[in-house]
Amino acid sequence: MYYQENNLNKEISENCKITLLFCLTVFLTLFLLISGVNAKGRGREKNNNFTVEVKDKFVSVNAHDASFKKILRELESKTKVKVYISEEVGDKKVTLRISDLPDYSVGLILRRMQLKNYAVVYDQTLKAEVIHVLPEGHDISSVIRDKDVIMRSGRVELSRPRASTVNVKNLVSEDTGRKIVELEAGKRFDRFAVGKPVFCSDDKGKLVAYMFPVKVNADEFPEDEIFISEMKSKIAKGEGGIDWKAGEYWTYVVSARERDFPIPVYSNSLSPYFVTSATAAGVAKKQLNTSRVELTRYYFLGHRGQYYEFSGGDKVILIHAHRLTPYESSRILVRKNETESDVLDKTNKLKGDEKKSFTIYQQQTRDEWNKLKEQIK
Repeated sequence: MYYQENNLNKEISENCKITLLFCLTVFLTLFLLISGVNAKGRGREKNNNFTVEVKDKFVSVNAHDASFKKILRELESKTKVKVYISEEVGDKKVTLRISDLPDYSVGLILRRMQLKNYAVVYDQTLKAEVIHVLPEGHDISSVIRDKDVIMRSGRVELSRPRASTVNVKNLVSEDTGRKIVELEAGKRFDRFAVGKPVFCSDDKGKLVAYMFPVKVNADEFPEDEIFISEMKSKIAKGEGGIDWKAGEYWTYVVSARERDFPIPVYSNSLSPYFVTSATAAGVAKKQLNTSRVELTRYYFLGHRGQYYEFSGGDKVILIHAHRLTPYESSRILVRKNETESDVLDKTNKLKGDEKKSFTIYQQQTRDEWNKLKEQIK
């Protein structure tokens, strides 16, 4: 009897232990699950108003009324970009929707955030792009001195030169020029995108040509800000220097006047304008002893070269687009007050082989324009 009772007590004790262990396991499991859910919930609550994704060196940001500081910190954690935000800078709520932005153009995010005082530089010591954000009114030049500036608040790093069309006869429109480039590039590439042209001037500042950039294997050409950021970033990293041969990029020069051959030049390279304009502006500032210059003309002078014309105050200077050497305008430009009639008179005075060669050239030029006009209808 005692033996049976003792066994029964042992059995009850074992069952109690099993039940207790089971209850403890269930309790711990539920506790961990609930804790995990709360932790995840807190995580979502922390960042549920923005996401930063980086894939194959492309950045996407989706934010609604989110802290700009948190977005930049998240960006820093997922890219090689370094972020320095002054403690005096107050936080700001921003709403953004940016898709597939190349990582070398993250500075564009700052512009979309409408921050007041910032700069993006390439730091040779860190071997990385660095974002600096300072309070409004503070001198940001103190922290970016001797750095390669890629983007800076309040400045357009890639300004567009002008060219006059007054009294230019047989003018070719920009739209016609673009159609010609699309036609000619289509003979060489299956997929490409044509960018905005550089307006090129002759000696007298008159429009003489359009310089169209073309990007191969692309559906659209990058915005100016992204494009110049890419070029300046590559230069800063020593990936191109001022060598404008750029693989995926081509340049097509289209004449802006029908008296000239339609496409005098095309090449698997970039116009130096897209690569050296910012550096040339720095040279112009030193030469003119001013802190601000404006790019007023881009001269395309055939065998005499290509030149930037910068103005600062009441002074003007020319900078060679390849060598980046400065020149006084009078040494380069031959601004004779010639009219279209004067040019016609000169051609009428040609004799012998010169006249024969020029007549052949004129006929070939007319034939080529007529052919292109039929093809782009």
